[in-house]
Formats: sequence, C-alpha cells, structure tokens
Amino acid sequence: MDPTMVNEVVNEVIGSELRAWRGKRGISRLELSRMTGIGHRSILRYEEGEREASAAQVVLICTALDVPLVTFYGRVSDELAAASQSPRSAADIAASFGI
Repeated sequence: MDPTMVNEVVNEVIGSELRAWRGKRGISRLELSRMTGIGHRSILRYEEGEREASAAQVVLICTALDVPLVTFYGRVSDELAAASQSPRSAADIAASFGI
C-alpha cells in the first residue's frame, strides 16, 4: 500500500473520530486544547484530516475525551484493511466519513 495513502487514511479516520467524540462529549476545541495542551488550531486541523496527530497526541486526546485508544486506532486498522482490498482512493474513504 502506498505510504501517502496510509497517511491520508490515518489522518482522515483520526480526524473523524476526534470530531465525533468531541461532539458526543460536548467539548469545544478550546476546552479540549486546555485539557490536552494541544493548540485549538491543531485540533481543528486534525479534525479536518489536514494534519497528522502524533501517537502521544492521540493518547492525550483519548484520555481527555475518556475514549479507549483502540476506538480510534481500531477504526484506522479496519479502514486500512478495506483500502488494501479495493482500489478506493483516500478521497473515497474521506467521503465515506462525510468529509
């Protein structure tokens, strides 16, 4: 699998999960920023799939949102497996998340 595609899928899935869980918890980007020490603009870029969150940042985010880490990375694994079985583009995968 193309490394660029892997990065795009990871960024889109992490962003989608972050946005969904932040919304479910009723936490603003600014609040999450204060809870994690991650800039609110970075959080926005993660949610939009425009910036890669490090593993440490994902751990901080999951901890702040009280979401198991496997929730984020489990979905990444599922999407990468699906992408490797079909010639879907990163744009197609992003569209499946409503992005």
